[in-house]
Amino acid sequence: MKIGNVAPGTPMDRSISPSKNNPTPTGFDQVFNETLQRHDGVKGKPAAVLQLPAVMPCGLKTIDSADAVPGVQVMENFIDALEGYQQQLGDSSNCLRDIAPSLERLEKAHRHLAHFASEAPVDSPLGNIMNEGLVTATMEIQRFHSGVYC
Repeated sequence: MKIGNVAPGTPMDRSISPSKNNPTPTGFDQVFNETLQRHDGVKGKPAAVLQLPAVMPCGLKTIDSADAVPGVQVMENFIDALEGYQQQLGDSSNCLRDIAPSLERLEKAHRHLAHFASEAPVDSPLGNIMNEGLVTATMEIQRFHSGVYC
């Protein structure tokens, strides 16, 4: 298709002027215009500022050596449970029923350490040790339940 000989038209008048053809605003237009007029008349008066009560500064909890004591205690309890399980498992005179209480103690210590490790900071000095212990205990618990030691 070829476009040619286009005569320039007269530009549209884009200015807003009240026309007699527009009906009076109703509904939303009317409420909007009335609200604008009310706010235009109150320009000299600033809006009220909401006053908040004094806020106490919040304290940041830092990890001190005193906070590391519970972590060390949890880790020691876990290691004790792991060692008890290892000794029970190493004794050839024990049957699986004799080892089961040690496994239950290990599972309880595992859950407690896992809960503590999930709440501990990522860069905690005990973090790697806790994770290695958790992995080791998880593997041993799975081996016991899967029947490897039957």
